[in-house]
Amino acid sequence: MEANKSTALFEIPRLNAQQGGLWECRVSTNGGQDSRKFNLTVKEPPVPTTAPKLLEKRSKQLVVMPAESHRGDGPVISTRLLYKPVENGNSWSSIIVYTDKEPITLMNLEPSTRYLVRVQLTRPGEGGEGSPGPEAIMETDCPEPTVQPEIDFSTMEGRNAIVKWQLPANSGVTPGTATGFLVQLFAPPPDNEKLLEKETLLSVLSTMFHNLEYHQDYTMIVRLLNCGSQGPPSKPYSLRLNSQGPSSPRNVQALSLSTSA
Repeated sequence: MEANKSTALFEIPRLNAQQGGLWECRVSTNGGQDSRKFNLTVKEPPVPTTAPKLLEKRSKQLVVMPAESHRGDGPVISTRLLYKPVENGNSWSSIIVYTDKEPITLMNLEPSTRYLVRVQLTRPGEGGEGSPGPEAIMETDCPEPTVQPEIDFSTMEGRNAIVKWQLPANSGVTPGTATGFLVQLFAPPPDNEKLLEKETLLSVLSTMFHNLEYHQDYTMIVRLLNCGSQGPPSKPYSLRLNSQGPSSPRNVQALSLSTSA
């Protein structure tokens, strides 16, 4: 307390945004009383209102968009992505980035495993860390195959090409480690554009490409698939149709034939 001046400190716990607005302070002394009104703004930490969204999954990675919207006050200065296995996940792991607009990649995860994922946002100032938002369940993909297929040979039928491949001997590939093959055909250089992509069953070791152009150098590769995970590509295999078949007949003449006996 000073001459003609006194200061009082009030601590009001657990305020929320609904309690903000016009407040009034009243003072009473032996000489009388007075009051003054003031406007109180209560800032709430940011809290996500939507669950994180899965953008891409691999056998050991999840690419996640943290939160599309949140309530509370900003600006958001950091985003914490919390995650743990659905089964036997006792404690949360987390990764922090200093944005809320960019995807986050969770790495070194277990294949074919479901994870609980949630987001926690922070704004500047004391008490600026909000509560975690809604949870999402995301599952990593199957393990990647490790075996490299070997393209065996090709045969040409007009503008069509039949290509066959095989797996190395004693590769150990079974329906439990792979689900099929991914076949890709690429255009001639310099573009090398992917022209076609098809999947086959694990028991199918050949495919046909239709309506190829003559005198063009195509490239083909084959990979093993396991769910959505891709194995290493085969060595590139070149395809080229060199002939357009027999040339057109020249100097053809039509002669009348007698039908009498």
